[in-house]
Amino acid sequence: MPISEKYTYDLVGNVTSYTDPEKHANDEGVTTTYRYDVLNRLTTVKDALNQTTSYTYDGNGQITKATIQAPGGQPQTLNEKSYNELGLLTQKKDASGAPENITYNNMGLVQNRTDRAGTSFSYEYNERQ
Repeated sequence: MPISEKYTYDLVGNVTSYTDPEKHANDEGVTTTYRYDVLNRLTTVKDALNQTTSYTYDGNGQITKATIQAPGGQPQTLNEKSYNELGLLTQKKDASGAPENITYNNMGLVQNRTDRAGTSFSYEYNERQ
């Protein structure tokens, strides 16, 4: 018997559902369901266990938060991200809320980074960068 996978798409070409060869299915009858906003940004993914991963975006279209929610459960934050006015990542937090901070020089290159453990790293560049 041949192995088959099934994909469906919306009118603009976004994948809206996927069914795996084993036919695992969520409550919508497919393995994974994908939803998009009016700007064609992925907003939710529902898997075969009916867990929903949701994405939030800033005004520049960058993901600022990802959450996961089990059926009947409360949303749990997977990660959060902050950006500066140039769209460069300045902070990211993992599910525990531990932050990693990044600063940039006037050329947009990483100047300092502090990891989740609090260890700080400094970067220097020569004329060639």
